Amino acid sequence: MRLEIVMLFYALSVYYFVFVFSCIELNKNPVDGFSAGLIDDNDIYRWEVMVIGPPDTYLYVGFNCGLKI
Repeated sequence: MRLEIVMLFYALSVYYFVFVFSCIELNKNPVDGFSAGLIDDNDIYRWEVMVIGPPDTYLYVGFNCGLKI
C-alpha cells in the first residue's frame, strides 16, 4: 500500500511538471488558434481554454470552456 502511494505521488508530480513546462512553452511560442489562462490568479486549478479551428470545420467558430484541474 505504501509503495502505491509513493508511486501515485511520483506520477502526479511528473504530470504537474509536464503541465507547467507545457504552459511555459505555450507562453514563449504561442500556437495559432489556441489560448489558455487562469480564470482567477488566486486559484491555479481553474483555467479557461479556447480552441479555434481552421475554416470549414466545426471548431472554426471557436470552442471555449472552463477547466478545473
